[in-house]
Amino acid sequence: MRIVLDTNVLVSSLLSPFGPPAQVVRMVSSPLPAPLPDPKDEVFLEIALAGGAEYPVTGNGSHFPETLCEGVRVVSPAGFLAARRQRGAT
Repeated sequence: MRIVLDTNVLVSSLLSPFGPPAQVVRMVSSPLPAPLPDPKDEVFLEIALAGGAEYPVTGNGSHFPETLCEGVRVVSPAGFLAARRQRGAT
């Protein structure tokens, strides 16, 4: 099942951590097998996984250990540009 959460659900989950909005947020934010070194970055990996992103691009590559990224290849901006050049994209 795919869902989209409105910002008001996210805010409500913060204001009432045990209410229905918070329960929904916990349900959709639990695809990671283990926490990342910086928990604030987890949302980006979750979005990449849910959206089927080919290349999440970050300047904080060390925050995304390969063993925790479930096959998603996280790259730096320079790494993304190099991959793009290799594919012949302009």
